[in-house]
Amino acid sequence: MPEPMMKLGEYTFSLNTAAYQSSSRSSSYSWSEQKQTETTPALQFTGVGADTLSLPGVIFPTFRGGLGQVEAMRREAEKGKPLMLIDLCGLIDANKNALGYWCITSIKEKRSDFLPAGIPQKIEFTLELKYYGEKI
Repeated sequence: MPEPMMKLGEYTFSLNTAAYQSSSRSSSYSWSEQKQTETTPALQFTGVGADTLSLPGVIFPTFRGGLGQVEAMRREAEKGKPLMLIDLCGLIDANKNALGYWCITSIKEKRSDFLPAGIPQKIEFTLELKYYGEKI
């Protein structure tokens, strides 16, 4: 049985559900310009911005995962609350692998390679998350 990769709320990413192909994290930091006489503006650090995480992946519903995986992700998003994100790769202690709370901001889905009954053989998805914080 394939090992789980990551858990977001109640949803578990794995080869048996939906496997993300890569992950991309972006962090932003705010700097404000302070005008100065007869020289270039100075920059002043004004705080940490939002972290975002993008998880593009693929599901082969006729092989593994089934057709309901993206809908299961949408059900988590529709809860309208931050979800605990846990990295399960090489899990030793779930508390040490907890990445804090994240909000689902976008789910994109592309279905292709249809069977005669209209069942897709391939579903590509991208899940976009924004960091909420350590606690709710």
